[in-house]
Formats: sequence, C-alpha cells, structure tokens
Amino acid sequence: MEETKNYLSLSTDHAATLLKTQRWTNFLAILGFISCGIVFIGGIMYGVGAVLTELLPGIIAAIVSILYVIIAAVGVYIYFHLKRASDALKTALTTGENEKLDEAVKHQYTFWKAQGILSIVSIVFLLLVCIGCIIAISMIPGKLG
Repeated sequence: MEETKNYLSLSTDHAATLLKTQRWTNFLAILGFISCGIVFIGGIMYGVGAVLTELLPGIIAAIVSILYVIIAAVGVYIYFHLKRASDALKTALTTGENEKLDEAVKHQYTFWKAQGILSIVSIVFLLLVCIGCIIAISMIPGKLG
C-alpha cells in the first residue's frame, strides 16, 4: 500500500502563533527539568536526613528516597519529549522541513500520552491514600462513633 502525504500550508499568522507556542513549550520543558532536579535533590536529602536524624528506619527512608528519584526520572523522560518537540517545531518553522514537523508531532504525542498516564496514576494513588486514611481513622477507637 502506497503512503500518501498530505502537506499543510500555514499562514504567516499561524506560523507566528506556533513559534510563540514553541517558545512556551521550550520554557516549560526547561522549568520541568529544573523541577525534576529539585525533586531528585530533595529525595536524596530526605533519605540522608531521615537516616542521620533517625527519624525513620533506614529501609523506609531509602524507599521514600528511591520513590523521589523515580518520580524525578519519570519527569525527565516526560520533559525530554516536550523539549525535543519544541526544538523540532522551531526547526520545522524556520527551515520548512516536513520531517522536523513530523518529529515534533511524534514527540508531542509521546509527551501528552505520558502526561495522561501520569495523571491517571496520580488520581488512583490519591484515591488509595484517601481510602487508606479513612480506614486508618476508622480504626482509632472512640473517634467515629
């Protein structure tokens, strides 16, 4: 089966709007990387601080610290695709290369897919935390009835 290619033509206004969007996606990707770095450093500091102050047992502090590092790594993966989409879109708009526009769309698709999955996981996690809190509170004698 032969592949057919459809080419979009952009007006000057649309191209200018996409370039503004590209600047914002680039800015948000950089902010995302910075946020991931802060989460990573915070996770390491939490683990070290919890062990040194004996606030938590070592294994719990290590698990929490590892979770922070994993969250930071997932964030880097997500923002990497946003940054790649932004860079490819800028190249496509300045050079007119359709391949770069294809690359931008693919990276943006991956970014939004990962964001959607992360949103679902976050909602499920928060629901489980709420259920856990309700169960924990119900086990406190004399508090609910």
